[in-house]
Amino acid sequence: MIRSVIELCRSVLKQDRVRISPSEGRLLRLSPPCVLTIGPRTVRIVSRTVSETASGPTVTYECETDLGPAELIVRLTRMLRNDVSLLENGIEHELAESDLVVFGEVSR
Repeated sequence: MIRSVIELCRSVLKQDRVRISPSEGRLLRLSPPCVLTIGPRTVRIVSRTVSETASGPTVTYECETDLGPAELIVRLTRMLRNDVSLLENGIEHELAESDLVVFGEVSR
């Protein structure tokens, strides 16, 4: 049994995987229905779409805000950091990840 555990550990360590911190990955795993705040505003996520771009994966969340529909766009860059923006009424606002407070479901 110990030998099996050691072999399992070796095989896991040999795998080439993208590693990001849980705090950076949380915005890529939000699961509708989910509520979050952006500054003083409350935003409800209603759907999630994942796409692959040349710069890396992008997750787009369709949202409902107090000002109407919007999109929360989370891009994982080559530097393994999230670029977060809110597209509202045709205008894209860049956000700091620290501006968002998540309440509700986050998938694993």
